[in-house]
Amino acid sequence: MVAVPAIIAVSALLHAGIARMESDPGEIAVLQWLAAAGAIGAAFSLGYIAHNDFGISFQEIRIVAAIGASTIAALLSIEYFGRKLVSLNDQS
Repeated sequence: MVAVPAIIAVSALLHAGIARMESDPGEIAVLQWLAAAGAIGAAFSLGYIAHNDFGISFQEIRIVAAIGASTIAALLSIEYFGRKLVSLNDQS
């Protein structure tokens, strides 16, 4: 439930950061797996605490997680396409 948007957001952030690194593909793959595992653990922990300790319903948790993932995806796409547009303007 909560883990899917968290995985998508962390994967997108990692891809943006790792794309700038100069590492071999094996090291990058290990970093991505570790980050995904950490995101899953954090998402489930936060979901468990929010539901059991604070009484928030799973539907409310899911909505907030989807909004957060959408916001991160929008910001990353703005950054990515902004760079593409700047590089196109520099070429002409």
